[in-house]
Amino acid sequence: NVKVIKMARFAFLAYLVLAQLFLIYVRYRAKSIGDTTEITLHNPISNLLQNQVAGATGSGNGAGDMVKNLANSFLSGSCTIMEYDLSQAKSMNSGLLIPMIMLWFLHFKMGQVQPLFFQTASGLKDLLFSPLFQVYVLGRNLERPFKNKKMEQMQEQMNAEEELAEMDKDDDDDEEESTDMDDSDEYDSDEDTDDDDDSDGYDDSSDDDN
Repeated sequence: NVKVIKMARFAFLAYLVLAQLFLIYVRYRAKSIGDTTEITLHNPISNLLQNQVAGATGSGNGAGDMVKNLANSFLSGSCTIMEYDLSQAKSMNSGLLIPMIMLWFLHFKMGQVQPLFFQTASGLKDLLFSPLFQVYVLGRNLERPFKNKKMEQMQEQMNAEEELAEMDKDDDDDEEESTDMDDSDEYDSDEDTDDDDDSDGYDDSSDDDN
């Protein structure tokens, strides 16, 4: 249907124009406010690496602490809030390029129309729920750096896996201790039996002598 195709193309182009206007507004507002408050940026890989190092070397190991500090120093930095927001706007603008290339292939080469509607709807949703929209349009004061939900979910999953591994290790240690105690009790029981046998043999020999 030619009418549906035109609607899909118009909706997608309108979304792209709206996204660009929004990013231009964010850049203008960030520069006009000029917030020079210093913030510390931690690379998400830094937290994952620190957890891996902590699990491999142990929390009380001095070498492990040194490795974690080195990883934190290499994978962290500082900047102002204005610079951070401008970098987020640039990253958001770069994120529009890959969907455009994919949609060009799917629509013009393969003749699919549904991806245009899907990308338009999902793009508008991401735009409305983005931290930059919350800050510069809705006027909310969000903490920088913005929270990354995907990395937080990965972090929670890794923490849960580490807790399960520690619980399994504790259970194995308890089982080993219980096994050692059973073996010790069995050994003591065998010694008591041997002592009783020796005592009986001594009594029998004493009776024979009499």
